[in-house]
Amino acid sequence: MNKLLAKSYDFYNEHMLHGQNMDIDYYIRELQNYQSKNILVVGAGTGRVAIPISKDLFVDALDIDQYRLQVLQEKCPNIVCYNMDICKETPNKEYDAIIFPYSTIQLLGNEGNIALALLNCSKILTLNGVLIFDASESFNYKPDVDRMCLFEDYNKDIKSKISVYYQAKRFAEYIRFITEFYVHINNITLTEIEQYLYYDKNRMSELVNHSFNIEKIDNGYQNGLFLHKHLYHCKKR
Repeated sequence: MNKLLAKSYDFYNEHMLHGQNMDIDYYIRELQNYQSKNILVVGAGTGRVAIPISKDLFVDALDIDQYRLQVLQEKCPNIVCYNMDICKETPNKEYDAIIFPYSTIQLLGNEGNIALALLNCSKILTLNGVLIFDASESFNYKPDVDRMCLFEDYNKDIKSKISVYYQAKRFAEYIRFITEFYVHINNITLTEIEQYLYYDKNRMSELVNHSFNIEKIDNGYQNGLFLHKHLYHCKKR
């Protein structure tokens, strides 16, 4: 069941992310500027960012979801995968760049977990290494949404038509998204629940400054697009 949900993750991304994939060129360009060679992608999922970056650089992938990592390795066996919670443990090696793509840092549950994750990252970065993470302001403004159908399509990996439903609920500190994948061939529903903390620039800067110096914050990926995305570039203290 969980493997089916992991495969549905790619299916959802292909239909819904589109322009979000501009972050891949952004990361490649920035990593080249830093002359980074060994990269850790945290919250790698099924490899949307990790796989294209690995064409030119050495990339490891870390994610709390073992099934998404299984899908990643099926697509790209050369990437080393770590099924870990970055708030609790890290790979036993050093990197000269660590990336948290697509607001992964806002999925960590609370500010305490963010602080722990950043501290752990500082321990495995080389002296001149860089941490880049993507924080989105858009969650601050997204409204509540009652359950609605986003799209229906055939999923060639699962070999079934899938109907995708979505709902959103705002809470005091985060917004919760519930995505349901109804798999027609098996008459089953797979459910994904994600909670993104709201973005506060001052609080985020305070959390980062415990372990890092902020070198710069880019707003958007390029050409003024995705300005709600804030790309933090951080160096060890």
